[in-house]
Amino acid sequence: MPEEIIEKTLMEKMLQEGSIKKIILLRRSNKSFRIKLKGGGAGIFKPKSKEKYQFRQIEVGTHFRRERAAYLISKYLKFDIVPLTVIREIDGEIGSVQQFIDAKTAHRQKIPQDKAFKKQLIKLWIFDYIIYNSDRHDENFLIKDSRIYAIDNSQTFGGYHLAVYQSFFDIPLSGGIKEKIKEFLSRGERKEELRGLLAELLDPKEVDACFKRLDRVGEFVKRGAVRQGEKLTFE
Repeated sequence: MPEEIIEKTLMEKMLQEGSIKKIILLRRSNKSFRIKLKGGGAGIFKPKSKEKYQFRQIEVGTHFRRERAAYLISKYLKFDIVPLTVIREIDGEIGSVQQFIDAKTAHRQKIPQDKAFKKQLIKLWIFDYIIYNSDRHDENFLIKDSRIYAIDNSQTFGGYHLAVYQSFFDIPLSGGIKEKIKEFLSRGERKEELRGLLAELLDPKEVDACFKRLDRVGEFVKRGAVRQGEKLTFE
């Protein structure tokens, strides 16, 4: 088994089952907590009971599951853009725990202007369309060593409206993005595996809509870009 897969498996187990050393309340609209684990490592815990209404069609009490669903999309597409996110119970509270990344938000630093980083921004744009993010802005993605980490993915999959950080119509999709999308769409067993996992987290209509968007992204890949004026619809 490759070393990176072993590492992620161990971290996932730690986030799901590791003993909590310390819990620190963070100041956010939805109360969240930074947890430190006894075995090392840290995470951001967002309990279901502290969720607050933000957008219609995204039901309170489902935010934590949407955080996990967004991570699964990133994982199965091999986008590697969302930190490891699990669901667990802490002190009797169910919620999501996302691996803590020690980095600043895009809002608090200068955005790199090189071509390599632009490809990451395009990947974020495509990713946010797939998960139909209603709340992407420069305070909810991190940048560390010229790499993007998409956090705060609770307002997703609901179909309220699409809110992206930046659009890239008529800009060629990178070979890396195209190959990842092609590979996923060509592997029926992986698609069904992801569909089954998402079905445990989201409404069936949301899952179906997500896969329709994935197929549409496949069409963008064939054309090489998303055309100007193309409507990025929920379904």
